[in-house]
Amino acid sequence: METPHSTEYKNALKSEHLNKGIKPIIACVDTYDNMEDLGEFEELLFSDDTREVESVNFYANPEKLAEKDFKNAGYQTYVISAIDNTDKFSKTFGDCTGTVVTGQDKETKEDISFVSHEEPNFFTKEHPEKFSEDFRLRLQEIKKRCIPGTIDAVIMGGNYYVDVVGEEFDNNHRDNYRNSIDILSKEISDVLGFEPPIITGPKLSGGEDHILYRNGQRRLHVLRPQTGKASSESYLPKDFAEQEKKWEKEGGKNIGTEGKNDT
Repeated sequence: METPHSTEYKNALKSEHLNKGIKPIIACVDTYDNMEDLGEFEELLFSDDTREVESVNFYANPEKLAEKDFKNAGYQTYVISAIDNTDKFSKTFGDCTGTVVTGQDKETKEDISFVSHEEPNFFTKEHPEKFSEDFRLRLQEIKKRCIPGTIDAVIMGGNYYVDVVGEEFDNNHRDNYRNSIDILSKEISDVLGFEPPIITGPKLSGGEDHILYRNGQRRLHVLRPQTGKASSESYLPKDFAEQEKKWEKEGGKNIGTEGKNDT
């Protein structure tokens, strides 16, 4: 990961990129063990009825997504939602990463946001130019529509395997995660002018993240297999190497081939 070259580097973990009084996106991280206490979050996971919550559905029909102005490049490639004031939900981030970007609308003065959900092999290896084009358009749109100093962005999701299945398999997942963070953080930095925090680190033993973003509160609920370890810590892209040492030390539990998750 590159360390930013600007002498005016703004630490987004300390909200240095935000105007005074503007809240950053805050994460509330929980585990499946507490699912019965999550109310609507649990309903969203197991129901197609999302009511007032916008579903950013990675598995949806690409044509249906396009009808809602959700950018994508085909089935299970990536999804980038429209920018609006709705709460947003997306599930099953295995290897996939996601972003939440929000800001205060110049006209309405209310928060608006978009959520992305992207598959690493597609957007880092197979067709990075297509994802980059669509992602930048969304970033440029929210930058144009929002008051300067009110825009925040975070990254989540992904796997970083250490001693989980086998060296070749594990290394591929580590590369996918590393490349995903590199590309996403660069795109956001180039357009918005600050390094976005990775609000929760990668999962070390597989499994899935699910997210529910409360737009008006700037609160991101993350449901994942485990919490309370180095993998759940927030960090900045420039500190990737330091976090990597923690993940390698903590390691993962060997789960064999049953632990493979290509989402």
